[in-house]
Amino acid sequence: ARGVGWCKSRAAGELVPTASPVVPLWALADVTAHAEIISEVSAALVRAEYQPLICATTAELPEDGSPAILIAPPERLMGLVSASELNFNHPEGYLVRKARDRPFVIVTAIGERGLLYGAQELAERIALRREYPEIFPREGRPFLDLRAFGIDWPGGKEGGEVFDSAPFPWGFTRHLARNRYNLLALHYSGRASELLESSGPLGERAHRRLRNLLREARKRLIEVVLCFDPDSDLETPLEFLDSPLRRREAWSASVIELARAFPNLQIGLRPADENRARVVGDCNQWFDGFISPWLSERPYSEVLLSGAGFDPLVFETEIARHLPAPAVVALKWCGDHPEACLAPLFLEEEWVLQQPQDYRILWVMDDQDVRCMRSAYFERARQIVKRMGEANRVAWSAGFLFQPRGEELGPETLNRESVAERIPWKFGYQKHWYRHALWGRLGYDPRLGIEDFAPFFTDGFGPEVGAALIEEETAGEEILWRVSRFHWRYSSEDWYPEACVAPGDGGPRGILGNRTGPIYRDRGEWEDPFESILEFAFSLTADPRELSIVESAGYELSGVRMPAQGPKRLTPPQVAEILRRHCARLEAIVGRLDRLSQDSKALFTARHMAADLALQRLLGVYYRSKILAAHDLLLALCLDSEELRENARQEIERGLAAWRAFVERADRLYHPPPQVFGATAEWRDLIPSAERDLAIIRTHPAFSRSSREQPVYGPFVAGSSEVAEFEARIVRGTEPLPNPSFVFHIPSFYSENSVEQGWLDILNHYAGYLDLERATGSTEGEVLWIPVPIPDTIKGFMRLRLVSGAIDEVVWGGRTVLDLQEGAPAEFSSGVRLAGPPDSRLLWIRSNRPAPRPEDGRLEWGFALALQPDLPFVLEEAGWEPEGLVVRVRSQLLSGRLDNIRFRALPVGEGWETPPQDPLLLSLAGERTFLIPCRANRSWAALRLEAEWRGELVRLDVFPPLHYSHVALFPGSEGALPRLVETPAGWCASTSVRDWQNALLFRVNETYLQAPRETDSPRALTVEWLPGLTPGRLVAEYPSTRQGAPARSVFETEGMEGWIRVTFPLPDLLEHPSDESGILIRLSREDHRDLWVREVVFE
Repeated sequence: ARGVGWCKSRAAGELVPTASPVVPLWALADVTAHAEIISEVSAALVRAEYQPLICATTAELPEDGSPAILIAPPERLMGLVSASELNFNHPEGYLVRKARDRPFVIVTAIGERGLLYGAQELAERIALRREYPEIFPREGRPFLDLRAFGIDWPGGKEGGEVFDSAPFPWGFTRHLARNRYNLLALHYSGRASELLESSGPLGERAHRRLRNLLREARKRLIEVVLCFDPDSDLETPLEFLDSPLRRREAWSASVIELARAFPNLQIGLRPADENRARVVGDCNQWFDGFISPWLSERPYSEVLLSGAGFDPLVFETEIARHLPAPAVVALKWCGDHPEACLAPLFLEEEWVLQQPQDYRILWVMDDQDVRCMRSAYFERARQIVKRMGEANRVAWSAGFLFQPRGEELGPETLNRESVAERIPWKFGYQKHWYRHALWGRLGYDPRLGIEDFAPFFTDGFGPEVGAALIEEETAGEEILWRVSRFHWRYSSEDWYPEACVAPGDGGPRGILGNRTGPIYRDRGEWEDPFESILEFAFSLTADPRELSIVESAGYELSGVRMPAQGPKRLTPPQVAEILRRHCARLEAIVGRLDRLSQDSKALFTARHMAADLALQRLLGVYYRSKILAAHDLLLALCLDSEELRENARQEIERGLAAWRAFVERADRLYHPPPQVFGATAEWRDLIPSAERDLAIIRTHPAFSRSSREQPVYGPFVAGSSEVAEFEARIVRGTEPLPNPSFVFHIPSFYSENSVEQGWLDILNHYAGYLDLERATGSTEGEVLWIPVPIPDTIKGFMRLRLVSGAIDEVVWGGRTVLDLQEGAPAEFSSGVRLAGPPDSRLLWIRSNRPAPRPEDGRLEWGFALALQPDLPFVLEEAGWEPEGLVVRVRSQLLSGRLDNIRFRALPVGEGWETPPQDPLLLSLAGERTFLIPCRANRSWAALRLEAEWRGELVRLDVFPPLHYSHVALFPGSEGALPRLVETPAGWCASTSVRDWQNALLFRVNETYLQAPRETDSPRALTVEWLPGLTPGRLVAEYPSTRQGAPARSVFETEGMEGWIRVTFPLPDLLEHPSDESGILIRLSREDHRDLWVREVVFE
């Protein structure tokens, strides 16, 4: 009964009266989290108007039948619970319930972290649900072993002061522990030596900052792993008279000292450049430079390693197999949009097939989508966690690493001043608490329902407002992740859906092998970083269950509405309808919350949350219209239809109305994030960019069109003599082709703009879909044979991609090279490698009539293919040694071995001190490695390496690194590697790239120049370039000492045949990178033509 209670006076130990009932509380003292357990439960009792009485031993517990709380392992609970009652054996599991024969509430677990989680569960039930003393029994059991949260760690740099203040490390680690995160990953881009006290004032600050965080994390049983960017140490330029061995010894000494200074710290390696292909040399550097020194101090430490860029087999054989304990390998789940996919994208199957199990996979949920607004997706997060959990029952799956890099976790700086004065939270992690809680708690127990999170809203805002916020969050959770999934950019630097801008520099290959990043912003209609209607038309989806606009339009142009044979997929209009429904559901709820009073801090917080959902609703309305308008526009440009143009114009007008309302609301609430907009931009600056879509719809020229004939033979009855004779004489024989049974007219579309042509090449694949049901005219035919011409670029090796549909057999040169009756190979969706006679120019495809779809009785019969040139082997640059270039030969043969490869090295330029010599074999094991002796003298120098095997010629263009040559030449983006081109005016370097789709979506007309470190503030840059006969503009961009856009120098020419030497004056003071690696200058031309460069001189 409530009334006067008694508690011990801390000062004298005597009993003093209190106004609240006393609850004795005992927790086992010899556990690391004892203070945290007592603090959590005591605070909850006080909130529920009880007075906690902390007992030092069980002897102090009441024996008169009064209630009490006991927290300890089962063997320490005086027989109140037995170990057999705990039907789990995980140290993070717990049990909360009342004792059967005494009025005690017990929390028990077999591990310390389980005791902490059980105490937190009890505290929430007391404070939020008011259950005490009638506690509803609750058993907790972890679903995923690792539930990690990631943040960028500043080391000792300025700007990281938030980690120095006492409230942040305490509050942030408490926030993580309460939400069941058990691992904190600190992503650190500096060097190991910079974290040591001995490295100077910055090192002292970094050391103190890390020590404080580790202390607070240990109190709450959170493991901390410091993830280095190994490239920061391992690939810094060589110092004068330094050697790689000497430098590696210095790194190892720093790693050892760091391990000794922080005994509770774990180590991880996660490079910033995740798109770079990692080879055996990287493994050796990682192992010798970081892992071995660390393990010399911590022999059985579990190491967290990034798998990005590694071939799974190389990772397994060169690193994982040599570790004393299985490593944890971090692999991205779905690019930088974690909720966009229910299954991992771009994952090589070998990662999950390795035997024995020498590593476990940690799925990286690296999110940079959202910069301002709250976003939380309950049902989506639960579905993804369950998918991970299916794999978690297998040894190779460990859990997830959730890293919301787009959020401000420290003091929030984006709120407008009028808003910032009134917000009751201090740190960004407090603003985004709901999303963090969803991932952590659902990762621990995906059985939780939305009702399990409702008490947090009710406690903060009251029953009515809390229920409305839960309803609003549920209604709005479909919008941003669905838009991100439909308008797919692998990396968030490519696109921020909050503002529909793309300030970044690229993404890797999309599902069909295309480049996904908007890296072509050089001039004209592509220059503005705002994602225009053209980019919505020319994009792919993340989820294969949704048709992109390119796919949908291609199918419609081929005469079908949906792809054949496979699950039904959502079309762009269907995605737009889903967005419309969710936005309509959200509108009424937002209106109800907009009328809340702003007099209290709690209600102001509720209005702030509602305002974020209101902004997302307006974004959903805008993107719905943009999807529909882009779909109509693409068809209009292909079909030259004014009616479809008008449909697109009307739809984008409706979307622009929502966009203007969104911008007006956003301007009242938030400053634009400077990482996205620049230092001086405002939200209203986006209105003219959005309105440009109207001009594009009205003025964009229609695409050119052509068609080709595709013959089809059949239908034949399977097993008949007729089909056997046709196969023997025509398919596998040498007789000429007879008249076909049916002819398809396959359309193709073209644009003079190379960017658009890259996307049209993708559309043409889908427009080339063969609807074979149209070719039969009879239900008796069961087999069709289709001859597909082999492009001239393909010799004896090719990669066949099945764009859509299904095929049964492939015959090349009279021989079956693929028989899918034996089971389709796993890599077929990304291409199957085939080999055949170079003189055979037809690929025969057999397609068998499938059974009708059982759900609707429809017969879907057809396919679309893409043929890509392939090579029997590739050459890879494996590094530079003092003696010359090391080259690796990677075999791609389906069978057999490479022998008698003939090499030819062609030196280009005047900078060769020692010209390339004949290669020397270094290694025969696995991949063959060769040394090509040579040396450059810091002048214009490049190398064309050719290797010939059985008539196949493989080339590799090599540019010496900075410490070998006078200037380093970098690609504009991953994949757009510089190459050598022989022109009538001589050899030059070009960054032109054309792959199997001619997908020029990367800046193929740019390169980066890096001046050596000893070149201090050069005054001029002289470039020798070949403009060609057409007018062109050469642009040099370099970092300015002013914030904002880089400075630019421009040279214009009307075009000429020969080489031109252009001198760009540079400012007196250029901004040097923080790592002092040298001045970086971007060189480009603005007309989507190849950039040809021969000589570059800094003066």
